[in-house]
Amino acid sequence: MTEQTVCIRKTMEAVRAVEGDITLVVEVAGMALLLLMVAVVSIGVFTRYFLLRPVPWSDEAARFTLVWTSFLGAAVAVRKGSHFGVLMLLNKFPRSFRQMVLLGIALGMAAFAFVMVRIGWNLMTMAAVQTSPALRLRMSWIYSVIPISGVLMLFYLVLDVIDLFTTGRATLGSDTTAQHGEEH
Repeated sequence: MTEQTVCIRKTMEAVRAVEGDITLVVEVAGMALLLLMVAVVSIGVFTRYFLLRPVPWSDEAARFTLVWTSFLGAAVAVRKGSHFGVLMLLNKFPRSFRQMVLLGIALGMAAFAFVMVRIGWNLMTMAAVQTSPALRLRMSWIYSVIPISGVLMLFYLVLDVIDLFTTGRATLGSDTTAQHGEEH
């Protein structure tokens, strides 16, 4: 093994350790937001239907936590290879073409993630002067999840493409929890 190969391998191990930490933070944040959303919706239902005095912020808080949970969940789905449409498309091809198809899918998803970053950043900067009506939060904080999710997706996709070229395998399209179609 050459010195360059050892250096690359050590760098990838360090990046994978950081990736694991980032993924853990994103998953915990997503779960916390999901629990918060359940609590906020429960409070909203209780105050509206049992106390007959609805709290004005519950609908808005539930909507914002749903948005954040969805975008963070989409990034984690890229990390775990859990996008169902990718699996359906991948299973339509014979095994001999799958590596090429995976690369094409990864590049298409990366292009989409890049657009998310660009448009999300623009939305975030335009919304910097707006505040939400009930919670009085800056809307730029709400929109910030779009570029955050896009950057996470790009990060995961780059690592996946590196894996595809170095090991011949990729996380993308390999979700073991999903129902896979017939193998070719």
